[in-house]
Amino acid sequence: MVNGQLNWIYQLILSENDAVLIPPIPMPYSLGQRLLPHHLYVLSHARLRSTSTSCHFNILPSCCESDYMSMELPPSFKGHVVALPFPTRGHVNPLIHLCKFLSSRRPTDVLITFVVTQEWLGFIQSYPKPRTIRFATIPNVIPLDAHILDDNASFTEAVATEMRPGFEQLLDQLQPPVTAIVSDAELAWPAAVANLRNIPVALLWTMSASFFETFRQLDILTPAPDRLLSVHLLDEQAERIAQLCSSQLTDLRKLLRESDLRFLKIALNCIPRLAKTDYLLLNTIQELEAEQINYLKAILPFGVYPIGPAIPFMELDSSTITVDHIIKWLDSQPNLSVLYISMGSSFSMSRPQMEELASALKTSEIRFLWAGRSDAGWLKEKCGDNGFPVFLDQSSNCRHIAEVWKNGRKVGGERSEDLVRKEEILKEVKMVVDVENEEWKKIREKAKELKVLFRGAIAKAGSSDMNMDAFVRDMF
Repeated sequence: MVNGQLNWIYQLILSENDAVLIPPIPMPYSLGQRLLPHHLYVLSHARLRSTSTSCHFNILPSCCESDYMSMELPPSFKGHVVALPFPTRGHVNPLIHLCKFLSSRRPTDVLITFVVTQEWLGFIQSYPKPRTIRFATIPNVIPLDAHILDDNASFTEAVATEMRPGFEQLLDQLQPPVTAIVSDAELAWPAAVANLRNIPVALLWTMSASFFETFRQLDILTPAPDRLLSVHLLDEQAERIAQLCSSQLTDLRKLLRESDLRFLKIALNCIPRLAKTDYLLLNTIQELEAEQINYLKAILPFGVYPIGPAIPFMELDSSTITVDHIIKWLDSQPNLSVLYISMGSSFSMSRPQMEELASALKTSEIRFLWAGRSDAGWLKEKCGDNGFPVFLDQSSNCRHIAEVWKNGRKVGGERSEDLVRKEEILKEVKMVVDVENEEWKKIREKAKELKVLFRGAIAKAGSSDMNMDAFVRDMF
């Protein structure tokens, strides 16, 4: 399950200076911090900000949170929200930022308990957070993060079947009593848990609104419990797909051809379970996907709130950053002169592809900043000799960036398994840093327009700001 890609796209769009994205092959994706998606960006002094097991439960307040743990609750107390992310980086980060948005609107009268596995607490316990957010853990009943790629379908199945008992036991122990649940939409069961307890539930969809509709259409074509998925599904369902537009068909064909169908069958189960929710939160902005969002609002029987981007935009203008040496180097470079490359977190490029990229960069003699990893040696084992692995919504994101939003270009052919050669990468890289290149002038202008669009959405009285206010008002 992925969404780190959209969040880093959003974060670069919102940065103070120009940032242009080139998605390689169909857009590879990241699970967030380890570190970033392996896309190419050209940065103009842009500031990089990384959102840097037995049956035992922990509730971990800070000293400032002890008021809620040991003292009488204030008369204004409105509720206790429990937040549960899907346990991968690209899902944990957006939900914790959503909790911060919620806390900023209810700074004194709402307590938020953010629930993760014991392993995940080790990843996030140093994250800065408001006094009204505390962490709690459930046992490590799912494969550890380092083993997700060994069998992603088994990991997803474990999340769907093994986490619920520990979560429900934790809910029984939490004080004050839980009054609402906010969960990742790709967890198929928290809405049912909330329904049984007669408390409201909100689900956060961490990918694009467009991909939500693609996933919904696939659920209609292959309903549970059988879900007869195959690469030939659309050919077999010719009559039923007549109402789908060409772009949806393109995304569906790529999804079926390039996904692990066993994983996809499990992942799709989140769609019919949405019927049990009270609120659906979208990690996008109204202005970016207006047509799709308006359509979803019209057909879904619950509130739909585009509240994105779920990134730490409240901190974008602050000086709290832990990579001063990198910022100092970036600030010393000419405008639009630095290429940024990230390998991503779990789903990353193969060693042959990495070598093609490195060779192109060396030949180009262009300044670049490469966010690497210490464990790159296992990439070939995981990815074979292919180019960039493609996962879930990545092809759709790539198509939107290159064809719809037009703030980037796709590199490579139609098949993600094809290696992108040094010569093609070199050609694209040189075009990116050529400030006189007409095509890239248009892309940079579009990137600037999107930055204005996003900053307007998160500003006071902007669309996302007002949608978040409306959600908080409706929830409480």
